Amino acid sequence: MDLKDLLGKAEWELKHNRGTVIVIAVMAAIMLVEIAVYLPFRSLLKSSVTELMVRTKEAETARTTGLTRISPVELAKLQQRTQAIKQGFVNPAEISAVLDRISDQAEKKSVHVVSINSEQPVAMKTDDKDKSQDFTRFPIRMNLEGGYQPIAEFVHALAQVSQQVFVVESYKITKSKEGGSLECEMVLSFFSSK
Repeated sequence: MDLKDLLGKAEWELKHNRGTVIVIAVMAAIMLVEIAVYLPFRSLLKSSVTELMVRTKEAETARTTGLTRISPVELAKLQQRTQAIKQGFVNPAEISAVLDRISDQAEKKSVHVVSINSEQPVAMKTDDKDKSQDFTRFPIRMNLEGGYQPIAEFVHALAQVSQQVFVVESYKITKSKEGGSLECEMVLSFFSSK
């Protein structure tokens, strides 16, 4: 099969299965945002917390035994990295403001917010021994309606504009019953340190 045949097949699919192609494209756009935000954040958080815990224990050992294994400058740099990540965490008292900002962003992108609700927070642990490193996940369930482009732009804009670190936990896109738009059910999670 040559390139001309592939392009012909793609054109046929777009003409005859437009709804399916649009849903796949929206799902791909959301997945790219999830990969771009969640995976680097998770990896960075885990490595920073682990490294900070190791370095903190080394600093404690150095203080108690007189042996120096980490410089104060190096420890300060590690603490700054961890602080930078935690600045992306949301304060539990700000959840309603976060929901308002999400609704405003949807409105700017011509996406109708059918419903938006925060769910029960979930405690998450990074280390069983050090409770100060634990954090909480705040899931937010949203039901949206809009076209392919507005929904994709909304998710992209949310990632660009948000000062908080969030993860797209799940999403489901279907054709609306009226047929002219798409319905999107999505769960976003924000994080807070304890």
